[in-house]
Amino acid sequence: MYSDEVFDTLCTEFRIPSESQLEFRDALEGAAEVWAYHVGRGDLSIPAASIKRDLEKVEKLAGRLYDSLNDLDYFCHERFAMKDATLSHDICDGAQRSRYGHKLHRYTDSNGDEVTILLEYQDLIDGVDILRQYASEALAEIPPQRTGRKAVEPMRMWMTNIAATWSDLLGRPFTRDVHDNGEPISEAARFCVTAFAELDPKTPPETVLNAMKKTITAQRRKATGKNSSENEA
Repeated sequence: MYSDEVFDTLCTEFRIPSESQLEFRDALEGAAEVWAYHVGRGDLSIPAASIKRDLEKVEKLAGRLYDSLNDLDYFCHERFAMKDATLSHDICDGAQRSRYGHKLHRYTDSNGDEVTILLEYQDLIDGVDILRQYASEALAEIPPQRTGRKAVEPMRMWMTNIAATWSDLLGRPFTRDVHDNGEPISEAARFCVTAFAELDPKTPPETVLNAMKKTITAQRRKATGKNSSENEA
């Protein structure tokens, strides 16, 4: 859920000790997987809103590229197709990949002759359209966005896991301090807003901070033995 680049940025910005980073990443990924599981109605293969956005981008770009390639005139097509003929040197040289990046699949046929298989120009064009169709079908499989209580519950579970990780693993106070304009001040609050934005950038920071407030209130009630009917602090 979190790329290496994003995780490294989080570790740097929030001063995660190097000796704790492996365990911290496991906990962070675990919290993200629980969130994705419940957002996706029990199916971890269902992407989050941020992935939906990326799939739409791939579908659009692949479609435009496929149309552009098919709209080329004869002479442009020939310029591309001629590049196939330049691959014979790479094939004869025994390379694993061509100069353009083709993976060269080699095998020996029944006559003992070596045969090399690779994607040719038209195969590459068809591949672009296949990627477009992949993205289109993946988008169609995404369930409608949940609303109300069911949409809040996955975030509550994510926040509860993050609170435990922040307090127990890092030994830091899980506090929610914000400016008058709603901008997070405390380290924990800034982390929650930043980390959750990687999962669902469409969720506004105030929603994340509100979930954080409810989690902290629930922890205080549990610690003091107060029931949930009492007013929040």
